Amino acid sequence: MKRDKRVLSLITAALLCGCTAAAPADTQAATPVRTDAAASEVTEAVSETSTETTSDTVSETETSEETSQTESVTETPAASDIDLSYKDAYTAKLREIIAEHEGEDMSTFMFSVYDVGGDSTPELLVSEGDWHASSAQLFALADGKVEFIDYVGSYGEAIYMTGKGYFDNANGGMGSFYNMISTFDGNKLVNGLSIEGYNGPDYRAGEENVDYDNMVELYYIDGEETTKEEYYKAYEENFEGRYVNLGRNFYLNEHGISAVFGDSDEETAFDELILSLPTEGEQWGVPDKMAQIDVTADGTKELVLSNEYRCDVYSYDKGVKYSGSIPSGDFSPYDYFGMMDLDVDYSSSGETEYTLLMNDKQGTLVWREHDLSDRFYLSEFDAGALYAKHVYQALKLSDGTFFYTVDGRQAEEYDYDNGTQQFFADEYKEVEFVPVAVG
Repeated sequence: MKRDKRVLSLITAALLCGCTAAAPADTQAATPVRTDAAASEVTEAVSETSTETTSDTVSETETSEETSQTESVTETPAASDIDLSYKDAYTAKLREIIAEHEGEDMSTFMFSVYDVGGDSTPELLVSEGDWHASSAQLFALADGKVEFIDYVGSYGEAIYMTGKGYFDNANGGMGSFYNMISTFDGNKLVNGLSIEGYNGPDYRAGEENVDYDNMVELYYIDGEETTKEEYYKAYEENFEGRYVNLGRNFYLNEHGISAVFGDSDEETAFDELILSLPTEGEQWGVPDKMAQIDVTADGTKELVLSNEYRCDVYSYDKGVKYSGSIPSGDFSPYDYFGMMDLDVDYSSSGETEYTLLMNDKQGTLVWREHDLSDRFYLSEFDAGALYAKHVYQALKLSDGTFFYTVDGRQAEEYDYDNGTQQFFADEYKEVEFVPVAVG
């Protein structure tokens, strides 16, 4: 499935040689369990847990900081409030794509439906795979016809900043991380501000004069070299905030189309979503665990599909809606140059442990990933969508000390503990997963 797609923090990629963007070719696939039982019967076996959490754990300082960072989120209206004629048009387009690839393995093809134009009519994004060079195809409805607009994103996914109304066209590799604003104006993608952070050999004097023995840190805004301070300022103003990853939310087959666009009840729609998952051997990273949980304590359950890389969360509103993923990772600002030389303690390496935590009073889900480091990915629900909020990481060094980061940036132990105590107190309950039933 990742990427997520935003890449996981660079420290994880650099030190642990992996990210959820694309698994190595020899990565063992997570295999769904095929049974004859209906998926809805499986979900009844899932135990639901919820506990009240008091708000007095949040300091006045933290509250004021959160308030200062609040954005006006672009909310997608409920399906009952908008014209649903796009459903037939997008259904026909997706079936056209299936027909074009008849006889081929389409287990890597996925799609998303989301309003990125701000006119209450969603657009369609289609992804053929999650490799680095793969972009998502953006389609829009114009005069009743589905028109191809452009390619956007990388790793098969596009990052859409919901509070800002544009794509963060992010990419990275070979020591460079790049972000560019791309806005869909209803007709085309319009590119705006771009920033880049680079760590590597100095190529500014030309290919014949590269000094490979000395690494340089360089920062650019709109192609012009700038200071680290100005780079960070531009990143924080334009590429931080709430976002969703689009392009790889639903598998492109008849079951996936029916789950999103079919005229069915919640139980049937969720069953169709589960039936859309590729079967054994078709793709690595297919969800192999499932739970139905009421994350927001509103009486309506969300469906969580999980593998060893992330959880995808779905809700229902006249069709299955993608709510968000955890961990969603992050193209964090390029703040990791000094972290690549850390002397990490590899003696405790082994199988990675994953745990999902829930607090329905706060509408919060927390994904814990424990291997060479301990990482907590915090996400919260708002207006029916799940948004990444904070990432905490503690990395053990060979001398027995720990290196801490909060939201991808180096932090003091006090700041790290203060955050984890707020969100990972004893009030959280572990949610037990059961195998996905396909059939």
